[in-house]
Amino acid sequence: MPNGCSPACGSSPAHAGRDCALSVPETRYTTVDGDRVAYQVLGDRPRDLVFSLGQWGHVDVDWEEPAIARFFRRLAVFSRLIRFDPRGSGLSDPRPGNSREPWQHWIEDLLAVIDVVGSDTAAVAGFRDCGPSRSS
Repeated sequence: MPNGCSPACGSSPAHAGRDCALSVPETRYTTVDGDRVAYQVLGDRPRDLVFSLGQWGHVDVDWEEPAIARFFRRLAVFSRLIRFDPRGSGLSDPRPGNSREPWQHWIEDLLAVIDVVGSDTAAVAGFRDCGPSRSS
């Protein structure tokens, strides 16, 4: 494996020569209405990609599954990968007990994270309950 990468890295020809500081990225926090929202950034490519596993994700624990870790590292080969735990999941604070819907909190959390990392334009992708899943 190049540069001390582990087998979980998912090294590919596209990865060759890149440092595997692609271990587990540092978990940071931003705030939304006083609540902490956990996020991570991996990679340094010009395109930003926000990828969320929604309420079932955990920015730290997700890295323990080799297939998921490989997937995230491969995304970071062509993007600056931005991940976050929406409030009520993972390392983030519980969801507020106000009258807003869960998808509204998800949007607030997303906007706070892309703001704090300085993203002007980001593609958003995810699984299951990620993002707004209903229309008003």
